[in-house]
Amino acid sequence: MKKSARAPWEVDKAFGPEYLRAECMKEAVFTTDHAGRKLDPPVKMLLVGATRIRPPLNAGVWARDDATGQWTRAVLTDDIVRADGERNTGLRAIAGHYDAVTGVHYVFAAPSAGAIFRGAYDPAAPGNILWKKQPELGGARKRIHGFSEANGALYAAVGVDPAVTGPEGGGLFRRVDGPRPRWEFEYRWKAESDHRKKSMPAFRGLTAIPAADGQGEELIGAPETLGVIEVISPRKGHAARQELDIGAYFARAWKVTGEQGGGLFAYNATWGPRLADLGSLRTWGQA
Repeated sequence: MKKSARAPWEVDKAFGPEYLRAECMKEAVFTTDHAGRKLDPPVKMLLVGATRIRPPLNAGVWARDDATGQWTRAVLTDDIVRADGERNTGLRAIAGHYDAVTGVHYVFAAPSAGAIFRGAYDPAAPGNILWKKQPELGGARKRIHGFSEANGALYAAVGVDPAVTGPEGGGLFRRVDGPRPRWEFEYRWKAESDHRKKSMPAFRGLTAIPAADGQGEELIGAPETLGVIEVISPRKGHAARQELDIGAYFARAWKVTGEQGGGLFAYNATWGPRLADLGSLRTWGQA
């Protein structure tokens, strides 16, 4: 951590040999507590997901108390076996969302075992977050790589299993707020490519951007097998369009001939403000 722009880097938390890596980090901002009571000022805390490699093997979220500097880990689930049979204790995505129906500001976490868990601020709970024991969305066959809010709705990119058709095989899901929330399937990207033998299921970098026509927001991301960037329009039935073929662009830029395979892009959680306006991307596409 850095306490100021000119301060040196300090080790704030060493997770130790029980953990492979800290793979997800997000600031949670709570405007209400778990009962919907307004918090003034809002409560902010840093949340981290880390892959545990030594028993007990489980998936959890670390929360930092800024007042004390103490880190507390909440175990979300001991079930680390995904529907496709893979065991994984990692956690790739964390997001906050205000439920417009219940009036509660929640935080969501997606362990790599294929589920979405919900928490809310409670100063009496370990780490100040009260996590619901049962997942809101469970049974995913692949990892959930990202969340994003667009037009007031929360979306999740659930990894696609090419061998399984329908919503059970993954895709883009939208949360329907309320006391009995549900996640609705909206779009499925292609997870197989003629140029790559191994399918890669994720839709990386899911981020909301201003819509091209100025009306509301769209979602941008990168299906990793294809090596392209897609934009999904919620106002048009979640139809997707290709913004950029990354392989083709670099083949032209580097004067490469022959077949080009797919590749990972938007590996981190979000694109950042300069890239999110799509101006740079559209310039690339015209090169």
